Amino acid sequence: INTTGIYTFNSSSLMNMYGLLYRDSVDPSYPELNLMALDDDSGGGGQFRISANLTYGSTYVLIVTTYAANTRGSY
Repeated sequence: INTTGIYTFNSSSLMNMYGLLYRDSVDPSYPELNLMALDDDSGGGGQFRISANLTYGSTYVLIVTTYAANTRGSY
């Protein structure tokens, strides 16, 4: 992040999308650790919308996936 502030991430797809935002890193063994936000449908039409206050110099990880397993397509 080059500037501290509120950032918004939206998905855009024909599939039902799901987003998760982490600070620093993601540990698949402990998925709640460092989790800042998650969303399924706030973007409307099965899309996620995540807004968060992000800090300059910090590292963030945005995971974008589908709500249903084994779903493939464009986003």
